[in-house]
Amino acid sequence: MSSPRLVRGLFIIWVVSLLRFVASQECHQFGPVLPRPTLTKSIKFSNATQRLADVLNSAVNGSAKSGWDVPNTSFSVAFMTRDQPDGDVPEWEYHHVASNSSSGTKTVNRDSQYLIGSISKVMTVAVLLRVGADLDSPITKYVPELGDGASRITWSNITLRALASHMAGIPANCMQIPAYHKPHLK
Repeated sequence: MSSPRLVRGLFIIWVVSLLRFVASQECHQFGPVLPRPTLTKSIKFSNATQRLADVLNSAVNGSAKSGWDVPNTSFSVAFMTRDQPDGDVPEWEYHHVASNSSSGTKTVNRDSQYLIGSISKVMTVAVLLRVGADLDSPITKYVPELGDGASRITWSNITLRALASHMAGIPANCMQIPAYHKPHLK
């Protein structure tokens, strides 16, 4: 006396029970648990970083076109991994100090500090887009103190988009430029 409805119901109960059983089981890889590989012990990583060092050296010594002003540019490159065996020590690093660095640092290492300049705009704009900020809003909406009239820059006419794209017309390294006072005419 089994009807198709009863068979279908029992089948559904069986499938749900099977799915619950499978979901309750621990899923793990069979076989031995191996330690994470260490990049510094990898031949491929070693070869790749050696090729990168060779390219950087040829750019720095002038045997290849670098694309930047080598005598005036100090830089560091490092590869870090999430689970580094030596904590804060990079898996690989390369440092170059500019030969024309007369008033700046004389050595560059992993502890050197750099002015990050405009690259910070990429991160800032990414955050602004992520939180849904209106890039066409004036900067004074977010930093109202800039609109206090203490600057010759009309900050209320400058948008976030203009700041992020270097189209705001603000001089380099400008924080808050003092107001320009015209002499009184008699």
